[in-house]
Amino acid sequence: MHSNVICDGCNVNPIKGIRYKCSVCKDFDYCGVCEDRLDHEHPFLKIRKAGGAPDVLITMLPDETQTPQNNRGPRPGYFQDDANN
Repeated sequence: MHSNVICDGCNVNPIKGIRYKCSVCKDFDYCGVCEDRLDHEHPFLKIRKAGGAPDVLITMLPDETQTPQNNRGPRPGYFQDDANN
């Protein structure tokens, strides 16, 4: 039983059995039923034991604004001097 953890799908409190914690959202959890039935945009951590969630989780996400078309700025270390152009 995961005390003080509320399912963001059905609001069950506490979550019994496996807890599914979003690997990106700061405070988003599903119970087993909701994880099976509902969609979510990020992957989950599958937590079997109460207290088994990591204290810190770092997730690397691609920058959605960086695409091959708009990532054409100056190279790192390159400085353009407008006075000499």
